[in-house]
Amino acid sequence: MYKRIIYQIIKVIFQMSYVKLLPLIKILLTEVFSLYHCSALAQSQPITAVMGDDITLPCHVTPVQDVSEQMVEWSKLRTEPRFVHVRRSGEDRLVDQNPEFSRRTSMSLGGLTRGDVSLTLSRVRLSDEGTYRCFIPSLKMDTTVQLHVEVVPGDDVILPCHVEPVQDVVAMTIEWSRPDLDPMFVYLWRARQDNTYMKNPMYTGRTSLSVDELKKGNMSLKLTNVQLSDRGTYTCLFLANNLEMSVELIMTVCCIVFVFQLQPHPLNPSLNWLESANPVGQWCWSVCHQAGIQNLRCPGWTLRDTWSLLDLQRQSEVLMTSILSAAE
Repeated sequence: MYKRIIYQIIKVIFQMSYVKLLPLIKILLTEVFSLYHCSALAQSQPITAVMGDDITLPCHVTPVQDVSEQMVEWSKLRTEPRFVHVRRSGEDRLVDQNPEFSRRTSMSLGGLTRGDVSLTLSRVRLSDEGTYRCFIPSLKMDTTVQLHVEVVPGDDVILPCHVEPVQDVVAMTIEWSRPDLDPMFVYLWRARQDNTYMKNPMYTGRTSLSVDELKKGNMSLKLTNVQLSDRGTYTCLFLANNLEMSVELIMTVCCIVFVFQLQPHPLNPSLNWLESANPVGQWCWSVCHQAGIQNLRCPGWTLRDTWSLLDLQRQSEVLMTSILSAAE
């Protein structure tokens, strides 16, 4: 359904802008769709996921055998409570599951009969990043999987930081910083309030802590409208307990590819996108690179020739994103 929506949107956009879509766009549509969502499912370690996606953490028994009745434990290292998902006597046993993973984990019964004990983790969060352990006691099988979580620009993220044992830290001083910046403070909580005078202006109006969560020892930082410039390592410093934690924010950029052919203006055939030296009907393509640099390529074109179409590209991408969000 989404592929049809994307095709219709692109078609309307370029018709309105006097640009004719090539039939080739139908062939490329599958690639465009997958790039737009930037899904990343790796088959080998480490596993990389985009925040908000569903991911499968692989774990298999060899030689193949039915393990549907065996005890299977999935846990996350250096996390308390450590259990992510547990099966025992053919059933899910989630009493001791870490609440961070509630209603977000599952295992395939059909897969278990074939020795596939992989774990599906839904709606991946930045705090899910870390090392996971797959353990089957009866088979003495023990393996680990590393999960990296990336963020798409424009998203809101939670940078995790907690104090153990749980305590009320509302009256304490909490510092969130990026050592590579000057000024380095991303958020400074002091005297029961946000102190903005030392904050890096890049983060003005985009960082916050929850007072209700601070009462429970949760000092996680909310960062809204993430930008490519936000990439880096963030440090959470809790002075009272001399607690220091670091979180790395990794960005990924979705790529949208357009292939189209320019045509004369329907009301004024003499008005063309191309200069007179270049023929009407030339093939062009547009790419959003991994580095976030947008580029439009047409054989034989100069930089000046592309500016008007670059503006068209940006407008079409914004419209596509808003309509797709509404469709979801």
